Amino acid sequence: MKRILLTSFLMFIYILSVECFEFVEQFEGISSCVKFYGNYGYFNAGGNIQILDISEPDEIHIINKVYINELYCFDIEINNDLIFFATVNGTYIYSLDDPINPQFISQVDNYFTKKLIVQNSLLISGTSSSAIIYQINDPFNSIFLSNINFPFNRRYLYCLNNNVFYGFCQIGYSGPEYINGYDISDPTNPELISQLYLGSGISDPWPDHMEINQNKLFIAVNDTLKIYDISNEEEINFINSFPISEDASSFKILNNKLYICYENSGISVIDISDFNNPIELGSYQWEAEFSDIDINFEFALISANSSGSKIINITQPNNLFEQYYYKKTDTIWRFRAENNFAYISSEEDGFQILDISDNQNHIELGSIDLGYPEQMKKYYNYFFYQCYNDSILYIIDVTDSYSPTICNQLVFSDNISDYCIDDDKLFILEYSNGIHTYDITDPSNPTIISFAPEFGYNIEVENDLLFLAINDSEYPYTVKLNMYDIENILNFNLIDQLILGDYFDYNILEIISDYPKIYLGVRSGLVSCMINASEELIICDELLISGWFDIFVHSFYYDSDFVYGIHYGVGLQVFNVNNINSLEIETTIQIDPQEVFRQDNILYIACASAGYVLYEISNSGSDPYDIISENSLILLSNYPNPFNPTTTIEFSIQNDSNIDLSIFNIKGQKIKSLAQSEFTKGTHSIIWNGDDDKSKSISSGIYFYKLNINGKTEAVRKCLLLK
Repeated sequence: MKRILLTSFLMFIYILSVECFEFVEQFEGISSCVKFYGNYGYFNAGGNIQILDISEPDEIHIINKVYINELYCFDIEINNDLIFFATVNGTYIYSLDDPINPQFISQVDNYFTKKLIVQNSLLISGTSSSAIIYQINDPFNSIFLSNINFPFNRRYLYCLNNNVFYGFCQIGYSGPEYINGYDISDPTNPELISQLYLGSGISDPWPDHMEINQNKLFIAVNDTLKIYDISNEEEINFINSFPISEDASSFKILNNKLYICYENSGISVIDISDFNNPIELGSYQWEAEFSDIDINFEFALISANSSGSKIINITQPNNLFEQYYYKKTDTIWRFRAENNFAYISSEEDGFQILDISDNQNHIELGSIDLGYPEQMKKYYNYFFYQCYNDSILYIIDVTDSYSPTICNQLVFSDNISDYCIDDDKLFILEYSNGIHTYDITDPSNPTIISFAPEFGYNIEVENDLLFLAINDSEYPYTVKLNMYDIENILNFNLIDQLILGDYFDYNILEIISDYPKIYLGVRSGLVSCMINASEELIICDELLISGWFDIFVHSFYYDSDFVYGIHYGVGLQVFNVNNINSLEIETTIQIDPQEVFRQDNILYIACASAGYVLYEISNSGSDPYDIISENSLILLSNYPNPFNPTTTIEFSIQNDSNIDLSIFNIKGQKIKSLAQSEFTKGTHSIIWNGDDDKSKSISSGIYFYKLNINGKTEAVRKCLLLK
């Protein structure tokens, strides 16, 4: 078995000292809310608020954007030259003194807010269970006044008419449903003055949407629009109802016209000047999932989540047409980057390839319509892509970035629990079945080479070792990590088992192998392990930071400097793992991600409905993997990595220089000189055949290649030879 223990390190290796993670840009993200203000329209794409100039109908264009944190916006309200944004982190207030360049003023509370109502000096933030009232006479210093309970208001149905605030509530999990009206003349002491009984709560449908216009309360319930008179503040009196499509999601009313959005069909305009005789005037077809609508006298501005935002011309209700369409809004689930390309999975476009050579302007290339991914892994010019809770592993050829194609698929009788790639082998863990091993020398056509009836739920392979996470089937559901010797791929040999603890703390979400170090991303934090000389797994340290209700819900990611843990309700926690015996949290990024990926000094974070975010990692320490002086070195890398038996080392220099490129083993001993001569400026490639200066093949393990330019060490990189 050819494995090398890391017992000593090169003299020129230093610890990376990180100063900060600095925001660069945010892309995509769903559009969930819209608002007009004079000649401007505001809508969100994730955490970016786009500002439209609508003064010229035939030349509508984006003139600016406002970044409001990595979180996306649920609602927008405008009042007294202030614009309010509802987010999962509370409400943000900006000044509209210059409507093209809104300026941040303050943040109100930190509650998960999805509905905003602003009137004069009052701000009401609607959550799924209450409405919180603030005084905003001084927007720099909002003052809490009171809280009104609206239990089980999961669709955030709130309205304000004069001094009466209306909201939906349900008494108990399946109890009766009401629309309650509170007098907020004294906002410090709201008083219940009216109530509308909607139903028993067991079989009656919840309202889908409600609006107030001219002392009338409009409520869409299933396939009916109900209208109530609320001119008497202490009464809610039924007027009339008429049928509508049960797909109604949101609507607005202006000048006795009802503009209503229907899921997957579009928008309709209905004349309701006579409640007893509503007349449909016109419609616009759009198969999309609508979230919000706002209207003025010329346009309807509509948001449709991952389908984008549109402006519809409504000057002639019987002839509605599209005036403007913004498409760059989507839900991003997974992210991978390599060189100048990014590979993402999204709701609208499925698997998609982007040109990311310009960090400020990513360009869409090709895509394939595939569903929500459990995970995706790249091997050369191929992706292995698994849809959520699926038994099929798709193989995608990305050689042509403009036209990726599904070239093959592996189908199993049961769902795929996990899979990984090591060297030229693909390991697939099938639920309740076992481990299938494939040869992927030709990635487009994997061939089965072994099957092992080993049961577990998480798998990782490195250096002829296979790690398998298993849980006992009986309480307390003890979590264990098995380590197998698989040098003989036809015979999985169990050589050690590490017992971690109960499921509620130690359920393994990610196995990260950096031989001989092993990091386990567990339900409550991070555990570091080491494989000793006797090939035993030993726990070095553990950092458990949450109870089982407060968990890492997605994944961990490792980039040799840090382990990134996605901590639900907390953010992205960055674990410093320079000392395997003393784990520390370097920092926490206030973000709600799905997945993390690092390339060079850029951290890419997929944030689902908020799109994806870029952070730049800056450092103040000495790092052999990023030593650059006098701008002489532009690039140093090798491919493939890991490799067998050859790899190409590529470097670029800006000036004619004397080059010394050499290979070192893990002890710091020089084993091969690849180049010692004058090189012209530009990019150069040198092939290393995995041999030493005597042309003798070397064993598997970790090696370092060092580049000296004009007698000075410029950079050192790590590579891995696997046989």
